[in-house]
Amino acid sequence: MAGGSAAAGSGLLKFLRPGRLQSTDIQAAAMWGVAATTGALWIVQARFLSVVSKFPLSSLN
Repeated sequence: MAGGSAAAGSGLLKFLRPGRLQSTDIQAAAMWGVAATTGALWIVQARFLSVVSKFPLSSLN
């Protein structure tokens, strides 16, 4: 059994070892960045609008 677990461990290391970057990896990373940025802006906008709605501009006159 020890030989089988060693082979499985080396296969896992081979799978996790970084190789050359491929264009699909770069595209996926860019799309995750766009998704994260969009989500962060959506959250900030929602919180900003909820604060602004408590203080309408007409009350400044």
